Amino acid sequence: MRLRHIEVFHAIMQAGTISGAAQLLNISQPAATKVLQHCEIQLGLKLFERIKGKLHPTPEAHKLFAEVDKLNRDLQSVRRLASNLKNHPDEAVRLASTPTLSITVVPTALAAWRKKFGNVHCTLATHHTSEIVNALLLGMLILRCHCMTPVTRISHLSP
Repeated sequence: MRLRHIEVFHAIMQAGTISGAAQLLNISQPAATKVLQHCEIQLGLKLFERIKGKLHPTPEAHKLFAEVDKLNRDLQSVRRLASNLKNHPDEAVRLASTPTLSITVVPTALAAWRKKFGNVHCTLATHHTSEIVNALLLGMLILRCHCMTPVTRISHLSP
């Protein structure tokens, strides 16, 4: 499997659909479909059954996902480290918040936090809940602030 195959496969397993995976990866749905097809050809096995327009992971896909998920977490760590090295902080925290909280609760909390941990670089991104969930799924965040429970499949995330 090529790295791009792994990224697309992981995103499909996370999102449950090819269009959702394409959105997570910021690529077109046809591009995601083509990568999945190439991956299945290269592996010589079907990763998904296509039933009435929906994808259903095969038993092989579930087994493969366990390893791919570990690899994806490691890859995200490498990407974070590379980004941190570029910006030169010794430590970094990535925080995402909904717009309302980012102008009400978060500024006070961040000010208090910065007094205690002034040497730690912190980035704040303001997104809607669905975008925050996507960033969590991709391992791009470690903290989130929102007022509602997101409706998505994130039960297999590790802390």
